Amino acid sequence: MKKVVFSLLVLLPIAAWASDANMYFQIMSMNLSLDSVGTNVEEISAAIKKDSKNELLYYQRGLVYTKKRYYEKAIKDFSKIIDWDETNKWYLYQRGYVYFLNNDLDRAINDWNNALELDSSFIPVYLMRGSAYGFQGKSNLGEKDFRKAYSYTAIKADQYFYHGLSSKLLNKDLEAESDLNKALQLDSTFYRVYLIRAKTYSKMLEYDLAMKDMSAYILKDSLSWIPYLYCGTINAEFEKYEQAIREFSKAIDLAPDVGWIKIKRVELYNRTKQYQKTIDECTAIVSDTKNQGIYGSAFFLRGIAYDAIGKGNYALSDFINAGRWGVSLK
Repeated sequence: MKKVVFSLLVLLPIAAWASDANMYFQIMSMNLSLDSVGTNVEEISAAIKKDSKNELLYYQRGLVYTKKRYYEKAIKDFSKIIDWDETNKWYLYQRGYVYFLNNDLDRAINDWNNALELDSSFIPVYLMRGSAYGFQGKSNLGEKDFRKAYSYTAIKADQYFYHGLSSKLLNKDLEAESDLNKALQLDSTFYRVYLIRAKTYSKMLEYDLAMKDMSAYILKDSLSWIPYLYCGTINAEFEKYEQAIREFSKAIDLAPDVGWIKIKRVELYNRTKQYQKTIDECTAIVSDTKNQGIYGSAFFLRGIAYDAIGKGNYALSDFINAGRWGVSLK
């Protein structure tokens, strides 16, 4: 099978940003520069019919599907070209990224592990895998990945950023704040540092500073769901639940297929005794097969809501279903 030679315009993850850290957050926010590869699925599909062995076309269509949140279709396209060329680290990276967006962290990590076997200095993989480990509660592994990324870059601002990430994971808040400040001092355009520094301020119980950083970030990237997720999480930590619900709702509007954000909002519905909203949202979640990864949490939270309004039989049924999906009362 022929190898695809990527141009700078097509290699979005490589060429579009000034530093690897900026690249990571650009990818996380799904702000892919699709104008450079074409966004019309029909046109790309027509081109594939004429040249059915062209890996680049499948890669392009996979990127478009990712942007449009058609994750299963994107995975299918990336899987096809991986079958043809198992030595292309970017194919593995990109499919892993779609798995990550689809809340299939084990498969994402497996793809990234394979990409690292091809290139042990592949910085974007360490950043994404470190994030996935963080979502799995494996902060020690996430910290190692961020430090690994730090060791492979010569850009000073990035080094401070990566070190700040690892310090944050180790709960060294003052050290993290210092490193992130230095990253911004070295590169004032590195505004994505605000995301991590805001979470650091939150842990330091500096709500106003945290929200100031989030406002600065949103001014630069208002179309990404990531900052609204952060804002919601910070407000929830400070027990500002209605504000948190509004922020999670903004994130959900921008990323309706990222189901676990809905779970975070439902948790707050229960906490604020909005039980009917919990019941309605969880019913919608368990009625959609795309949400199977969060069925257990949805049944469990709906069970709590039913119990709170005195519908014990419904609650018991939901708790049983939650157990079948791996979530229990313990």
